[in-house]
Amino acid sequence: MIAIHFNSVGKADQYGNKIFLLILPALATIIYFGITKLNQYPHIFNYLTKITEGNARKQYTIATRLLRYLKLVSLLIFFLIILMTYLATMGMTNGLGFWFLPLMLALVFIPVIISIFQSLRK
Repeated sequence: MIAIHFNSVGKADQYGNKIFLLILPALATIIYFGITKLNQYPHIFNYLTKITEGNARKQYTIATRLLRYLKLVSLLIFFLIILMTYLATMGMTNGLGFWFLPLMLALVFIPVIISIFQSLRK
């Protein structure tokens, strides 16, 4: 039995089978390749500004850069969850830690907000 769910302060609150540690890398791989494929088609994204010939390259660059960054962050999040779950199972830690959720939210939302402002800038 291993921890399969952590509450908002990083303490394990549900336990399950160790097969969970194999599901997470598979899910991370699916998300990685899904974002990679999506990133090949920036013209289908929804944008906050009207796309014209003059601003298309800039808008597409901002969007694809953001997706590449979010792909990296998603892999980092999965890696840390797997690592901390393993360490909790081995008794070396008691969960993800209180720092995990605020750090991951910051890693996701700060670049999104920056990209939004870059996109809206004339």
